[in-house]
Amino acid sequence: AIITPTAEARLMRSDADRERERGRLEKELAAADAALRSAEARLADPNFTSRAPNNVVEQARARADELRNHADALRARLAGSGEGA
Repeated sequence: AIITPTAEARLMRSDADRERERGRLEKELAAADAALRSAEARLADPNFTSRAPNNVVEQARARADELRNHADALRARLAGSGEGA
């Protein structure tokens, strides 16, 4: 919505647009969840954490955190996608 002192304009999305967006978000969430599971499995492997250089392990932990945050944000958007336009 754009509101000015003299006018108000709202762009309404169709149900089809909302469904396409929801499908896209669900697909992106599935990919993020798969990547997060992979990153967590790697970090749970004692061979990786004990043999890899510390900076590599820290990068893997940071990546897992990024993926977790991204997946949480996608879940929040999906939860809100059923509301309004």
